[in-house]
Amino acid sequence: TTFLRIILPAQAAFLPGACLLALLYLRKQFHVPALVPIIYNGSIILVGVLLRGNGMEGFCWGVLVGAFAGNLLLPWLVLRRSGDWRPCWTWWHPGIKRFLWLAVPLMVGQSVVVLDEQMVRIFGSLAGTGAISWLNYARRIMLVPVGIVAQAAGVASYPFLADLAARKDFHGFHRTINETLRNTLTMLIPLSLWMMVVAYPTIVLIFQQGHFGSDDTQHTMRLLIILLAVVSCWGWQQIVGRAFYARQDTITPAVLGTLATLAALPLYYFASRWWGASGVALASALSIGVYTLALSWRWRQRFGADAFAGLAKGAVQVLIVALTAGLPAMSVTMACLQRWPHHPYGASVTAIAASGVVFALGFVLLANWWMPQLIRPFLEKAGPLGRRMMRD
Repeated sequence: TTFLRIILPAQAAFLPGACLLALLYLRKQFHVPALVPIIYNGSIILVGVLLRGNGMEGFCWGVLVGAFAGNLLLPWLVLRRSGDWRPCWTWWHPGIKRFLWLAVPLMVGQSVVVLDEQMVRIFGSLAGTGAISWLNYARRIMLVPVGIVAQAAGVASYPFLADLAARKDFHGFHRTINETLRNTLTMLIPLSLWMMVVAYPTIVLIFQQGHFGSDDTQHTMRLLIILLAVVSCWGWQQIVGRAFYARQDTITPAVLGTLATLAALPLYYFASRWWGASGVALASALSIGVYTLALSWRWRQRFGADAFAGLAKGAVQVLIVALTAGLPAMSVTMACLQRWPHHPYGASVTAIAASGVVFALGFVLLANWWMPQLIRPFLEKAGPLGRRMMRD
């Protein structure tokens, strides 16, 4: 209860801070929101180290400091310096009523995306000894590309989508969705496949120590590969969901998410009984995939297929190139692990670094030859070297 009492006041910073960050996103000011998690997490680490004599309590104080410093104080100072913003303390503003009306479905609905972690924990307890740990570790690693690429793409695209929807520029609206989805898939498909290649050395490097042995590593690796198979679905639903929000429709994602959750419950139960931890991971992957398909089907039914034009062909091209680049990367990974079997950490670092270089070079060269239109936006942002690699 001591930890809870320390952390609980941080909630007073998260909600108003989220409103201030939303205003910055609306103004298309992305630098400050990008600093918020850095300040928040940095405060947890720094205060925890400074108060290390207090044990875990030091990190709790870091949560409180980071919440107010990063989530509330920083965006408030930036908006105050802009000179054209001031708070309006009223509950009767029409915007407040509209916000509450749109937010209620998200608060009431129980989306499979939000409850996935809890489902994994609950049904993981039915899958045998060690299953919860394996699933949690695998899920943490899987969420790295989701957080770096998928959530960033969804958050960054939303202000532009909302602006286009408000101006009723639906041609530009669908084009923006299409470009965002295409770029997200072009990043997530190869990234998730490479992470499958280096799943074993990654888990060895991060988790294999103490009571977490080589058998635990093997189990976690298999679960990670299953979860990584639907990373692209995580990215897809982030963008399509926000497209619904930009059209001021929060009911559809909430209803579909709740239905997907209800449909997933028996799947989780029987899969955990039949296949153990692998069944729980498979149920998680399938539930996210089904929710993504349902969301896309509903969008196509209401607004047409313009937002998804050409994406299937592009995704297949990216997958083929990624699989081709993954073969030499896998060979390099296996060679590094076999070369230093008695130095697992050094071998893992070498395998991850070497296979990453091989995979990146192979993917970029093959993609630039076979699908230059998909890789061009990324090469243009890579500076002079990337521009020299582009095909004319």
